[in-house]
Amino acid sequence: MRLGELNVSDETALTQTRAAGRQSVVVAICTRNRPQLLRSCLESVLGLVVPPRVQPCIVVVENDALPTCRCYVESCMREAPEPWKIVYGHEPNLGIPLARNLSVEIALGEDPDWIAFIDDDEVVDHQWLERMIGAAHELDCDVLQGPVEYSYQGALPEWFDTKETKQRRRGERLRTAYTNNLFMKSRVVRADGLALRFDEAMRFSGGSDSDFFFRAVDGGASICWVDDAFVREIVAAQRVSITWQWMRALRVAANAATIHKKRRGPLAAWIRYLPKSLMRLLRGAGQMVCGVMVFLPSSALGKKWLVRGGKDAASGIGSIIGLLGLTPQPYKTVD
Repeated sequence: MRLGELNVSDETALTQTRAAGRQSVVVAICTRNRPQLLRSCLESVLGLVVPPRVQPCIVVVENDALPTCRCYVESCMREAPEPWKIVYGHEPNLGIPLARNLSVEIALGEDPDWIAFIDDDEVVDHQWLERMIGAAHELDCDVLQGPVEYSYQGALPEWFDTKETKQRRRGERLRTAYTNNLFMKSRVVRADGLALRFDEAMRFSGGSDSDFFFRAVDGGASICWVDDAFVREIVAAQRVSITWQWMRALRVAANAATIHKKRRGPLAAWIRYLPKSLMRLLRGAGQMVCGVMVFLPSSALGKKWLVRGGKDAASGIGSIIGLLGLTPQPYKTVD
């Protein structure tokens, strides 16, 4: 088995925990070659307020050829405050869904009530666990999705549109979810539940989390929005570039078309996404023409129109690429 467990679980303690009516929560973090970000992430999780009767555990899965961060995780285990427990796993075969699946397998070994996912480039608000547990009691849902705030390093270029957290009402039902701020009942992955796993064929394309939760909803699971359980994502500098923004728009659209084709079949996907892609191409071309026209009197506005138009055009191209089965593979490298 490709994992090394720290603080091996005590079956007697687990039985006593269940008998006392306590809840077990596993927070899963997948990481690859980002030691400083992982450090900030782990420190924030270990600083969480732990509600009464909650038994928390962190699972860190390193997705790299060599287990380079294991020593650091082991040091965190030795210094972790009560009642935290840490488990380390190593997935040497590269691919985000492979790491997520190993996280699930390790988490199930802890017999949890809930499994949470956050990204290694995020830090959690100190009340995040309290608020997720509160929402779990309040809302009748299998999966809880929380908001992500974005922290940008340094000055932003004048053309850049910052991401804003989408305003949703608490408890709003969602069609899918993402592992950047997620809390789900373990029955979603248990053998006696939906027994879902992340699609390892999507190892470098991205989108395996949205695909997973589309399938969860198709299987009868419900997903709800939690408005106050925040995490903050530290945005890498290279993501604040025109090329990265255009390529992201392309891959997101390609993944959406690929997932729809997988769920509903090729014909339904073409019917749904071909008109969308053509409209995006036309709109993008129009915006880029406007950008060129206003560039001399207002370079800032011109750049904004050019970038927005390029993103729309890239999205249109991405949908067609996805329909043709030519999904980009951006996660072969790490930023």
